[in-house]
Amino acid sequence: MRVEEIGIKPRPYQRPHPQLYGDFTASMTTAKFWACYVGRPIVLAEDLYLCWTICSVYCDKAATHGHDIAPGDEAGWGGLMICAETDAEAQAQFADVKWFWDNWPEQFGQGMPKLVVGSPDTLCQEIEAVANAVPINECFLLIPQGLHTRD
Repeated sequence: MRVEEIGIKPRPYQRPHPQLYGDFTASMTTAKFWACYVGRPIVLAEDLYLCWTICSVYCDKAATHGHDIAPGDEAGWGGLMICAETDAEAQAQFADVKWFWDNWPEQFGQGMPKLVVGSPDTLCQEIEAVANAVPINECFLLIPQGLHTRD
């Protein structure tokens, strides 16, 4: 069997195509790859200097391919988010997630992503602090399953 054509119906609204994302970028090689195609890497890093560096390298590489990238569009920033009424409650919920992470993803070399854990006020302050340090237009937050009720 040989595939002759791939069709998408209905056609995407975005031109030339929907935004492409590179999941959980942790290397310059990956960021440079996505820069060639104007894909947006997702950086779940605690280290804001690393995030800033990835954005800088991304822009430089994108420019060599004729792409002009606006500040904040180089990458999406984020982390693992747990939001609760209080910081203490959020940290208590995180204990279950940490157990899971230590026993599953860690053994495959996937370290803990940036933690965004706390009350709504704490989360807002943290996201604002990051946005002041590194321009970000998109924020990706991983929300662990099973922590919240369906209500």
